[in-house]
Amino acid sequence: MREQQSIQAAFYKLDDKSKHEYRVWLNASIDVVRLLLNQGFAFRGHDESESSLNKGNVLEVISWLAGRCDAIKLFVLEKAPKNNKMTSHDIQKDIVSACKIETIKAIIEDINSDYFALLVDESRDVSRKEQLTICLRYVDKLEFVMETFIGLVHIKDTSALSLKKAIVDVLAHHSLTLSNVHGQCYDGASNMQGDLGGLKTLIRQESKSSHSVHCFVHQPQLTLVAVSKKCVQHLQMALDELETGRGLNQELGLVKACDTHWGSHYKSFGNFIRSFDSIVDVLDTLVENASTLEEKASASEFLRSYQTFETIFLLHLMTDVLGITNDLNVSLQKKEQDIANAMILVKVAKRRLQALRNNEWDPLLKKNIGWDSLKEKVDTFCIKHGISLPNFDDPYANFGRSRRKVVICTTLHHYRVDVFYKIIDWQLQELNDRFNEVTSDYLMEYLA
Repeated sequence: MREQQSIQAAFYKLDDKSKHEYRVWLNASIDVVRLLLNQGFAFRGHDESESSLNKGNVLEVISWLAGRCDAIKLFVLEKAPKNNKMTSHDIQKDIVSACKIETIKAIIEDINSDYFALLVDESRDVSRKEQLTICLRYVDKLEFVMETFIGLVHIKDTSALSLKKAIVDVLAHHSLTLSNVHGQCYDGASNMQGDLGGLKTLIRQESKSSHSVHCFVHQPQLTLVAVSKKCVQHLQMALDELETGRGLNQELGLVKACDTHWGSHYKSFGNFIRSFDSIVDVLDTLVENASTLEEKASASEFLRSYQTFETIFLLHLMTDVLGITNDLNVSLQKKEQDIANAMILVKVAKRRLQALRNNEWDPLLKKNIGWDSLKEKVDTFCIKHGISLPNFDDPYANFGRSRRKVVICTTLHHYRVDVFYKIIDWQLQELNDRFNEVTSDYLMEYLA
């Protein structure tokens, strides 16, 4: 209503010198924020007072620039007006928001109303609020494949309808529609991949050509979870009872197994084997010093279970199996990995598992792998740690079932056929189901 008293009018009344000074300290703040954003560094410090030895990255970098550039030194920090230093937390947020807006604007212009694929995942923040991350995959004007992050939105729940609404709102905000979606990539949760009411199906109803591709890194994880659920009690117990290492002990400690971080299983099995003596000593101590009969009984049961041939056999078998699939997992998570190479790596993992089953040569390990090498390794471990070896010619006694219903077979047949072959076959079957030939051929044809 009073234009002459507005901030804009007051700014234009300033002389050229004042405008120049203002632009210098503003640009200094913008340049520092852009640098920290690109590097993913924190902005603030715990103590940003004048007496602090580390005021945080924003203030420290501006101070560093001022000390080496006279053009900036005269106008920033203590030289700037006390009410307009351009370094407050609110100003930092405003600059970050402006960077976000300009970045997404450039991405949308690069897409140029063309087709794109959706990459969506859900997670919780530190306050346990549900949030949705949205990325777009498209081919730019120079025919390079681009994957860009465009939004992180909080959602009330993780139902397929809520997820779809959040995606539609984000796309609409950037003048994009589901009709331009020609690809979808999610994890294996039912709200994402469900054939009846999953997000994949809801978006497919809007865009018939939006083919869904299961997240490659997540698929090997699902094969592991599926196989571990089929394994006998001792293996499941080993998975369930792993504790989380702390501090410097995390590298050699027992990392807590997690369905979404499947590499932790492989690392934990290996560390379990390497730390076997220490684990037994701790259990012995718990048995002797338990404060209650329940704790003593629990520790005794674990101690008895861990010191059996069956547990040691399963630990070494799963270490060998997961060693093969872990190589695939690590390769799939490399940023420079492409789909064509990923499909080759899947085939390599299948061939190596088949070699393990058939007692054949592994070109990566450059030695024969399979039953013979596994049995030799388990026998050596058991002898070293004083664990009794079974007579493989004796009938196998399953202590978890009534003796009247026991299937008569030798101990050798049980471990070699019912355990060794079966677990490898389960793993191969899961890999074939997750990375089936139809999907593989479609992807290779698409790439061609």
